[in-house]
Amino acid sequence: MATARTLALLSVTATLLAVAGAQNTTTMSPPVAGGADQCAAPDEADGACHNVARALRLKLIAIPTILASSVIGVCLPLFSRSVPALRPDRNLFVVVKAFASGVILATGYMHVLPDSFNNLTSPCLPKRPWSEFPFTAFVAMLAAVFTLMVDSLMLTYYNRTKRGEVAAVVADDESPEQGHWHGHGHGHGMAVAKPDDVEASQVQLRRNRVVVQVLEMGIVVHSVVIGLGMGASQNVCTIRPLVAAMCFHQMFEGMGLGGCILQAEYGVRMKSVLVFFFSTTTPFGIALGLALTKVYKDNSPTALIVVGLLNAASAGLLHYMALVELLAADFMGPKLQGSVRLQLAAFLAVLLGAGGMSIMAKWAAARRSRDAVTRPPRGRRVRSAALFQLPCALTPSLAGAVRSAAGRFCVSPSRARERSSSRQPQQKKKNDTTRARIMSSKSQAPLLAVLFLIILTSSSVAVATTDAPPPPATTRHGECGGPAVGGQCHSVPRALRLKLIAIPAILVASVVGVCLPLFSRSVPALRPGSNLFVVVKAFASGVILGTGYMHVLPDSFNDLTSPCLPKKPWREFPFTAFVAMLAAVFTLMVDSLMMMFHTRASRAAVANHDHDETVVPVVAHGHGHGHCHALGQTDVVAALSTTEADKAGDVETATATKTQLLRNRVIVQVLEMGIVVHSVVIGLGMGASQNVCTIRPLVAALCFHQMFEGMGLGGCILQAEYGGRMRSVLVFFFSTTTPFGIALGLALTKVYSDSSPTALVVVGLLNAASAGLLHYMALVELLAADFMGPKLQGNVRLQLVAFLAVVLGAGGMSVMAKWA
Repeated sequence: MATARTLALLSVTATLLAVAGAQNTTTMSPPVAGGADQCAAPDEADGACHNVARALRLKLIAIPTILASSVIGVCLPLFSRSVPALRPDRNLFVVVKAFASGVILATGYMHVLPDSFNNLTSPCLPKRPWSEFPFTAFVAMLAAVFTLMVDSLMLTYYNRTKRGEVAAVVADDESPEQGHWHGHGHGHGMAVAKPDDVEASQVQLRRNRVVVQVLEMGIVVHSVVIGLGMGASQNVCTIRPLVAAMCFHQMFEGMGLGGCILQAEYGVRMKSVLVFFFSTTTPFGIALGLALTKVYKDNSPTALIVVGLLNAASAGLLHYMALVELLAADFMGPKLQGSVRLQLAAFLAVLLGAGGMSIMAKWAAARRSRDAVTRPPRGRRVRSAALFQLPCALTPSLAGAVRSAAGRFCVSPSRARERSSSRQPQQKKKNDTTRARIMSSKSQAPLLAVLFLIILTSSSVAVATTDAPPPPATTRHGECGGPAVGGQCHSVPRALRLKLIAIPAILVASVVGVCLPLFSRSVPALRPGSNLFVVVKAFASGVILGTGYMHVLPDSFNDLTSPCLPKKPWREFPFTAFVAMLAAVFTLMVDSLMMMFHTRASRAAVANHDHDETVVPVVAHGHGHGHCHALGQTDVVAALSTTEADKAGDVETATATKTQLLRNRVIVQVLEMGIVVHSVVIGLGMGASQNVCTIRPLVAALCFHQMFEGMGLGGCILQAEYGGRMRSVLVFFFSTTTPFGIALGLALTKVYSDSSPTALVVVGLLNAASAGLLHYMALVELLAADFMGPKLQGNVRLQLVAFLAVVLGAGGMSVMAKWA
């Protein structure tokens, strides 16, 4: 453990030195043409808010204030042992830790990620390569995968070290036990020691220590970066609210880190080191920014690149740690799985923590809006805008909510009400029929997924009959509100020919990809338990992770920050990050509650089985007298209950297998929903576009995308062990959604505008929700579940090959993002 601690502290120190060295070179790179004055001297444009003396006074106040808040936050959990209600085994501690976990999750999504997107897409950077590739999403994805690799390899190392120690102890103790003796054993079932539980607790302790070290590294990087920006700024209007926000941010984030440090059971010395680094990094960043005020320009190219890349890496690390090691580890653990009330209270705490940090993001968004240079709409992949009337076509109440939130983007509310009311009797009848089928089915969850897909498809068809939205009141450069015209690339006949080719090509690629794993049972090397199947599934998991990070998330950020939308509220709050974070949290909630339901049903089945067994009560308290050779007292007790233990073990194994099967089915349903939403969105946009230069490379990219993504989904369907009918339904919906979207886009070519406000809002929100869902499913249910399982933990070579497969899958999707 000393080596791991040293590496963690060394990484933090190297990060501080690298940031300090990078800022000294920020004035060496000239700003790009186009907005050169704003890029060169952003503070001069602040007007009355630019005040060096008042800014210095605020920063000098901020250093001790943030330092005190950080120390209080991180130390509160460490002193909670003296308070009985706040001990780690109490319910209140679980709720407080859930609140702090929500804070850390929101830090990664609401603060670090939007900052990185804003930095690396700034017009102060050259268009090539920064505006042509989503570097923020790419670095965040690689950071999450690298964190998974470190977590998995360190767990393997600790497990092997522990096994070596246990083997040595057993070898030393075998010789004294040998001999001839008379033994008299008297044992009680509850009094027998369980070495496996002790070993499991030791492994969990080591994992807790790894969590602390990696989590602190991610927090420290972001703290230095934000402190540096505050220290170098001279804008009083930005610094004043940011001081208060940073105090609360550091306090709540420190509570989360302090809870992890408490569970890691470090000594006083190591606790002091961790508290020191967390508490001093933000004040150190402010002091460093003060020293670099004369030479530091936060809009200079070097500063934007260095800070943006560091923030992206920190975001990916925090995403993994918050979702996998903090939230999923706790909510899937025995403490929360055993109590519905406690689990709901913990969910509420997560939402409160994440919501509090989201409110603080308003000041950060205001700072980003001030620093950003106004830019025209950037070239984007064709968008699915046929869903632009989706809120208006569903229900009047939903349309009203969207109008109030998005500035009344819905068109013809009275017409939408008439259409909604005319569809209500037929829709009610269809819902009643579907509900009856669900209640009479043995497996309700798969049909719920199918129902969701049917509703999504029928809603898209209803959208096709709506009127086109009017252009916005003000347009920018003639690009907002009307169909994009691509000059020489704009050719209706050639575009139609390409789209007619794309429909069967993408359909075939989707069917081949999703069906390959389903027919792998006939190939011994590709069966679910084989090494090759594990590697192929790792590759497909990387593809799904790359879809969430490299395709869906950048699309949503670009849509919801478009200049075609009003500045309020869309550029004053990171809606993409907020919706993605909520989608990840609600996916966790669904996963956890369904697991609790299935576990309780399995326990009820086991209880009924035990009630029928009349031998079990006799063995609960055993008494024996024996004449043994080379047997200890524990062996005598074990020999008395071998038969009953075998029976109980068989029941427990069967229960665990059934629970895992049900979880696999939940994974398939939730994963397919996220994939289908994105597939419909991208298909609609492609079908409505007339830009040949965009469609041509997109056809090839989508074919590979659908094939590899289908392989990931097909592997999950195979492990879910569905029957032929349900497999066909899942394959059908996955394979046909993108071609159906293209066909629907073809029908809407005349009325479609991909830059209309309503289209940008609806498509952006759908993509954000899909991104959060895919982040959770890929990191928690696919990658972490496999790499922390016995198959990969027992084979280092297989683990490294699987990591390479993940990188290749995610890298392949990243290459395709160039055309996106």
